[in-house]
Amino acid sequence: MSWTYGFLIIPIFISIFLLWYFLKEREKSIHSWVKLYWDKDPSFSKKLADFLFFLGVGILLFTLLDLRGPEEKVNYSTQEQKTIILIDTSASMLVEDVRPNRFQKAIFMARHFVKKAIGHQISIIVFSDKSKRIIPFTSDTDLLDARLSSLKSLNLTSGGTSLITSLSESIQYLADEKGNMDGNILVFTDAENTSEASVKKISKNVRIGLVGIGTKKGGFIPIRNHKGGFLRYLSYKGKKITSKLEARNLEEIGKDIHYFKFWEATSYSLDTESILNYFSKAKKESDREKEVITRPSIGNKVLLIGVVLLIISYGLRWNPTFICLILLTSMARGQGQEGLEQNEQKPEKNKRTLYLENLLIKGESSQADRLKLAEEYLRIKEFEKSESLYRENLNSKMEEDK
Repeated sequence: MSWTYGFLIIPIFISIFLLWYFLKEREKSIHSWVKLYWDKDPSFSKKLADFLFFLGVGILLFTLLDLRGPEEKVNYSTQEQKTIILIDTSASMLVEDVRPNRFQKAIFMARHFVKKAIGHQISIIVFSDKSKRIIPFTSDTDLLDARLSSLKSLNLTSGGTSLITSLSESIQYLADEKGNMDGNILVFTDAENTSEASVKKISKNVRIGLVGIGTKKGGFIPIRNHKGGFLRYLSYKGKKITSKLEARNLEEIGKDIHYFKFWEATSYSLDTESILNYFSKAKKESDREKEVITRPSIGNKVLLIGVVLLIISYGLRWNPTFICLILLTSMARGQGQEGLEQNEQKPEKNKRTLYLENLLIKGESSQADRLKLAEEYLRIKEFEKSESLYRENLNSKMEEDK
């Protein structure tokens, strides 16, 4: 056993000595007065009450030291992931070498990722010359989907691709209260005119996935009116500008990043599950269960002992029967509370729940599997997850009926 505030030990000992001296002198004067006028000596219960009172107050004073137990090793791991979706809004994203164009395809894939990313807190940032955070971290898939859909109305008539700057700024949103970085960043970009400057040193707890949108052949950048009608192609000095997917630029960025992966998206068949699996696997490697050494506080237990001793001392002063009543009541309340806590304990996940969750994470679950998992979540009182799964299946059913 040790204590945190050891500098208080001398003042506490002095206080205990003064308390003992004061009580002794006080009791001596009272006992002499009783002996003189009543010819009675103090009873055993009275002496015991005085001793317990002194002991109880002494224990309460010792709790000011913040008593700590022996060292214990505790394992912990984090389950929920933070993920930032970074979408390029530069003018080159309007090129139609992929259909309908690069920007709308990026939105489509981002929406698909959001629907599959169970257990992720997601934030969305758009960037071109500058970056703008349009939604903070949330697990509300409906809100994220609606916000992504609204991006289609953005006017992408100008601006380059400041990917390096935007990536460096986005990483700061992953910092916790202690400044530690942990999370994922998923970037959708064509890497057009991206600076080849390297990204500043990134924590090993940050996983980055880049999705390159476009083709190596590329295409011209169209300019359209507010109704979507074609006006002309963007040109420079009378020559149409051709924009190509600069995959080499993206691969160069990844050289200085510990957890980095690059995908080329030339069709709608990009495997969203592969992105989720990459983030999940990388997180397990960077965020393995860590062993932490702690010293649990035992001050509350000691404090309880001191309070009980004070109650007993007062009980002995009033009536010896009082102490029996207090003890019996405390025991009955303790047993009742223990039983109540056991009844209110949250049911644990069984093998079936874990199996269905594993299928869902891998993207191998059928509609029937997801409905069964929703039922399991209801059983273990995970109401938000259950509602999310039921809503997802309902939306899927409505799309099929259409």
